[in-house]
Amino acid sequence: MNTCLLTRIYIVSKFIVIKTENKYKKVFIDDVLYCKADGAYTKFYFKDKKEFLCARLLKEVEKELKHFNFFRINRTYLANLNHCCEIHKNGNVEIEFLTGKKLPVSRSKCKELVERFYVYS
Repeated sequence: MNTCLLTRIYIVSKFIVIKTENKYKKVFIDDVLYCKADGAYTKFYFKDKKEFLCARLLKEVEKELKHFNFFRINRTYLANLNHCCEIHKNGNVEIEFLTGKKLPVSRSKCKELVERFYVYS
């Protein structure tokens, strides 16, 4: 597991440039599966199983990525719907990614998620 602390994010076309303590890293937005809130930090999870820690709130990251088909599925997670292949509705609602990873969806976000799933599928 690769983890590094991110201090700044810049959106440029279809990739983000992440400023760490001593370098800039170019990351393609489509490589991001989802983001997870971790206190005052946000952890990015990628298709290649890498993880990066960003010193920004998930709310701030959401504002920057919402135009790239990212959707806040609950208080903790921001999902890239481009990688979502199924929505499970058996008691609890979950989304499943192409990798097999499942994340919980809050009931209040379910209707909007289904609408967005149809539009962007």
